[in-house]
Amino acid sequence: MPVRGNTYKIFCGNLSDRTTGQDLRELFEAHGTVVEADVVKNFGFVHMEKEDDRKSAIEALTGHEIHGKEMVVEASTGARKGGNQRTKIFVGNLHKDTKIQELRNLFQTYGEVVEADILTNYAFVHMEIESEAREAIRELDGYELHGLSLRVQESTSRVRKSAGMGNPDLCYRC
Repeated sequence: MPVRGNTYKIFCGNLSDRTTGQDLRELFEAHGTVVEADVVKNFGFVHMEKEDDRKSAIEALTGHEIHGKEMVVEASTGARKGGNQRTKIFVGNLHKDTKIQELRNLFQTYGEVVEADILTNYAFVHMEIESEAREAIRELDGYELHGLSLRVQESTSRVRKSAGMGNPDLCYRC
């Protein structure tokens, strides 16, 4: 079994309070060797032995529902220094049936989506390139999704530095 430092890390977000590390381990083992799986509040990390296993798991499990919540599954690259606020987009007036993958697909039309998190009737979408984020805001503000007109704008909230601050239902990176 490899040491943790030589593994490929996956971020799992939007987890139910009932989700455990063992739940994640069992789910991810279908895609390869799991070295470690931990859950902290509503997010967790899974360490896979091989990069190909990580890619397979991310592809297969993005949007997977566990304990009634649609899981966010992404390659974990660690916290970005400073976080570029101009690539963080607020998306308001979301219909309750909007899925994370649906939101990602909508924004990926304009560029690479680094992260997307739905919180009740609004969401935050993080894009890699500022100019692409601006274009997405310009084109998608007022876009109709599930019969509702989206409110899309540059986010004015700060990026929180660590998990466990404030509401446990919110993404610690939003």
